[in-house]
Amino acid sequence: MALGPRFFRAVAVAWVLALGLLLPLGNGAVGQSSNGANKGETAPKTFLGTKIKPKPGIYVVTKDVNVRAKPETKSKRVGRFRKGERITTVGKATGAWVAVQKDGKDYGFVYEPILLEIIDGTLGKPQSGSLKEKGRPDCGYSIQYEGKSEAEGQLFKVADYAVDWDCKWKGKVLQFVTPMFMTEGASTIAKKQVHQITVDIISFEASMEEVVSTTVLYERTKSRVVFDGVSEDRFARKAKFDEFKADKLTDALDAAVWLTYRAWNDAVWNELAKVAN
Repeated sequence: MALGPRFFRAVAVAWVLALGLLLPLGNGAVGQSSNGANKGETAPKTFLGTKIKPKPGIYVVTKDVNVRAKPETKSKRVGRFRKGERITTVGKATGAWVAVQKDGKDYGFVYEPILLEIIDGTLGKPQSGSLKEKGRPDCGYSIQYEGKSEAEGQLFKVADYAVDWDCKWKGKVLQFVTPMFMTEGASTIAKKQVHQITVDIISFEASMEEVVSTTVLYERTKSRVVFDGVSEDRFARKAKFDEFKADKLTDALDAAVWLTYRAWNDAVWNELAKVAN
């Protein structure tokens, strides 16, 4: 029985977890909310009688936590969130407190270090683009959202995508699909807060069990995507890779495809050509 894209994505996530790269951060700065809203809004506003600085975001609760009427530990408890619940924040109060909404209504304040910031990797519709560079194939691509998977041992999930490629290489038309996934929770790699985005090739003729993974890192607090590496050196292009600006999720996914395209050497395209129609 053929193994599907989700199997290979699960293997890749397990491999990264084994290396200890997906360690949840207790508290991360917000570069932008997952839906890209109000990034430039900084004027203070009032939330349940308390002045806050707008800071929209989505978090997952790392352990049971109380919701307070004021940003103080001695303030009246107005509710409680359980470990694993997702919550929406609208702003930050004095100290390490964030203003939280529930069911679209102002709810109270939660101690931020107990929360893990996440990106909602959902795409409302496919996004497309084109790739062209001297000495490389001419390609068009489309990114489709596939759903979400559990990340073993983590409170966050992994967003799954499929990238449809349509390329021209040495007189051949190459049409293939690569699974792509993004960790919705932030990770600590080299003291940086990053979300990992990985593109896998699983359609080489040599072996359906051979996966070539290309990984980039999305530093949301710095609004940039940087190249990390290719799992097999023999398929990696020896080149310097520029970072890409990424103010929102769609930018980051486009940047991941661009950097993957730049990272693959001729051996990748030659292997893909062997299985081309």
